[in-house]
Order: sequence, then structure tokens, then C-alpha cells
Amino acid sequence: MTVKLNGDPVPIIFVSQGQINIQVPFNATAGPGVVEIDNNGKVLTVSGIQINSVQPGVYEISVDGKTIAAALHQDGTLIRPTSPAIPGEVVQLFFTGAGALNPPVSTNQPGPTNPLPFTVEPVAVKLGGVEQEGFGSFYAPGLISANQVNFRVGASEAAGDRELTLDMNGVISKTVILPVGAAQ
Repeated sequence: MTVKLNGDPVPIIFVSQGQINIQVPFNATAGPGVVEIDNNGKVLTVSGIQINSVQPGVYEISVDGKTIAAALHQDGTLIRPTSPAIPGEVVQLFFTGAGALNPPVSTNQPGPTNPLPFTVEPVAVKLGGVEQEGFGSFYAPGLISANQVNFRVGASEAAGDRELTLDMNGVISKTVILPVGAAQ
């Protein structure tokens, strides 16, 4: 199987019944696009695809019977309903769709550690609609098509399943859940 976007081959990230995930190249031009899928000589062309300069989407995981944001505590352990983020804690959150990087990285290459490629567009993390203190966003080291943003959970953040969104210049991600525990 091959997939092309505007005539250029693109990396396939995931395939399942009725779904194909691709990595849109970092240098793709924003605007209308055409996707061509060739599955053993059977070609499907889909036109009218909108390519955006950014389209943030938080990675989600299913853990402890819930679907939550893919995020880590400061010590690198998984945030989960039984081990929630704590007000005042710095959280590592993983997302996709951040667009251009500085310095640039080639499509389908893992994120390097030196130099760390930062997202060109700023990322605001919001819990319950309130912007949290951010510490920058970058292409996640060692991962393909994944970005990381580090932020501090507000000291007065309420405990519970908090609604989290990312905002990149007015483009808002889908709402996901981040478990937050009581302040200590």
C-alpha cells in the first residue's frame, strides 16, 4: 500500500479497517489537497482535503478503564486515574499536528535531542479553559510524528477529570481528559 499527498509519497503511520493515518510532510503547503491511496493496484483518490499549517491533537491512551491524555509526571511515570497530576507539578504532554519546527526535521525521522527542534507556532495548554504556565513545545526526542509540551498544572486547579485542550494560534484541539489529584 502506498499513499500520496498532492502527488508526493507520504509515510503511513497506522492502518486498520477503514482508517489510514499518514504523516503530513513538514513542508506541505497549507490549502486544498488530494490524497491518493494505492492498495495493490486499486487506486482511490480523495480530493478536497484541507491541509492546515497546524492542527493540534492530543494523543490519548486507555488506562484503568478510562481514555485520558497521554501524559507523564516529572519523574517520567504515566499519569493515570490512580496516579493523577498534582497541582503545581510540571507535566509532559504528547500531541501531534504542530506543523513547522526550528530547526527543521525531515519527515518520517525521529525527533533529535541535539539540537532540540521547537515548534514554530506557540502552544497554549488549557485546563477547564484556563491557560496553564507553559515551558515550550518541541518534536519529541526519539519519536516520529509526536510533539511534546511541558506545562505546570495550576496550583489552584481543582481535583478530578479535567478537560484539557491545546490552542495553537486559535486552532483548538479536541477536548481530552487529564486526571488531576488534590493539592498536597
